[in-house]
Amino acid sequence: MSCKTNYVLCIDITKIDKNYHLFCVLDLAARNIVGHCFVQDNLNVSTIVETLSQIIEDRSFLPKVQIIHSDRESFFKNNPYYDFLKKNHINIS
Repeated sequence: MSCKTNYVLCIDITKIDKNYHLFCVLDLAARNIVGHCFVQDNLNVSTIVETLSQIIEDRSFLPKVQIIHSDRESFFKNNPYYDFLKKNHINIS
């Protein structure tokens, strides 16, 4: 019997004070933070996509990311983000 584990990332944006945003990416299986970005003022979709791209590249020796789970904030409801997921064959939970 073969057992396959999905490689799942959980992403979240936390607003800190008035002008700062923390974008955090967690590996759900390992239960640790695998990447983040801390931005003053304008966090945008391109920053999120760049951060996710870098995480995927840095962790290429691990199983392929299959699912990304988010809180469905507006950052995660736009074409550049969906295009990134489609290009990388990643499903949304």
